[in-house]
Amino acid sequence: RSILADFEKSRVVGVRIKATSDIARAKKLTELVQREVAGSDTLLLAYIVPADGASSEFEDASAGAGVVLPRICLRPSDLAVYARRIVRIAAERAGRSKCAELTPDAVYALLSYEWPRNYKQVQEVVQAAVNASADEAITLDVLNDAIGETIESIAPSSRIANLMKVEQRRYLKEQMEQGGMTAAELAKKLELDSSIQTKDDLQNMPLLRSELTAF
Repeated sequence: RSILADFEKSRVVGVRIKATSDIARAKKLTELVQREVAGSDTLLLAYIVPADGASSEFEDASAGAGVVLPRICLRPSDLAVYARRIVRIAAERAGRSKCAELTPDAVYALLSYEWPRNYKQVQEVVQAAVNASADEAITLDVLNDAIGETIESIAPSSRIANLMKVEQRRYLKEQMEQGGMTAAELAKKLELDSSIQTKDDLQNMPLLRSELTAF
């Protein structure tokens, strides 16, 4: 009711639950809100469940109403938006307006890194980078120090093609693992070159849509 009374608040409400087994209780909460709260037809309750099991178990429990989001490195537009928001908030709190931006090299590193701990790691790394920066744009060196790994700088003319290659590798690996297929089976399914037989063949293949790098 409080959210619906404030027109400036989003009508999408994220509710964290502890496990897939709690989805049934979450559904009852949604039904209660819809029955008891006037205007709730404009409200969307989104339940956020930790990845504590197979996606098939989650889909069964949610009866088709759930969505399994890919890892954050497979959602570059989300990653960019989240990182930009986090860095601006952190810079504002630290009183360093200039470090609310990242250099082009640092942006490339941000988008090419795997982020094994997803959104939480993005928060921690960006916050650490802001804390370690003087009042200037966050550089690749500062970001590397915050991540604890070294991402090499590459020529500006190669960045888009290289990022697309990274995304292609991630996508093909994810598709193979999710489908329980061999590299050859995935290549056949996607109608790729018949010479592709191993994981290395998939990882080393050229861009499928190289024309998209021509800007």
